[in-house]
Amino acid sequence: MTHLQTENHHPKVFGRRKARPLKEQTQELYDNLLPSIRFNPDSFNWDTQNKLVLEIGFGGGEHLAFQALQNPNTHFIGAEPFINGIASLLKLIEEYNINNISIWDDDVHLLLDKAPKKEVFDRAYLLFADPWPKKRHHNRRFIQKDNIKRIHELLKPGGHWYIATDHVTYREWILEHLNASDALFTQERSDIYARPPEAQWPKTRYEEKGAREGRHSAYMTYKKIN
Repeated sequence: MTHLQTENHHPKVFGRRKARPLKEQTQELYDNLLPSIRFNPDSFNWDTQNKLVLEIGFGGGEHLAFQALQNPNTHFIGAEPFINGIASLLKLIEEYNINNISIWDDDVHLLLDKAPKKEVFDRAYLLFADPWPKKRHHNRRFIQKDNIKRIHELLKPGGHWYIATDHVTYREWILEHLNASDALFTQERSDIYARPPEAQWPKTRYEEKGAREGRHSAYMTYKKIN
């Protein structure tokens, strides 16, 4: 997701906000659970001693819920404006009684603008983001020079940024932009096409859908180097 500033300074979010209507039980979760775990960057204790992780566009929330359960002493912030994806994550949070996830249900750029201008995140994830395949839409891709610089600023020394895609041209775009990012990051995986162990990097519905349709994924791990 990305945004542009309009004349009245409200951001324009690209992509869907909502698809199918929510079922009654899911709507109740959305109405009652989401407000209690909605992330507020203005009141959040950014100096927390717990590890802090950001997932940009968490889709159905499977990866985010898995990581939260595996790392109970880490606080996870998931950014996703798509209502149905948020609802899917809320169901997982309720089912597994997860208490270390906060949800930013808006454009992630607004969150990045409100975050401190300092190193706060231990790691970040951008998994199977919308590739915006049409050339005229490439400016909507999250991987842009300014966003790379901002994630670098927000990661702690030695922090990691995990990126995955099954879209060929977006993969090349990612590699080109990260390699040309003034040595802000270094790629740690010698073979980006070898799938990491699922115990570390679980599959998501989007990854599995791509595999069924014959697409091959790339899994990149970038380490902040300065």
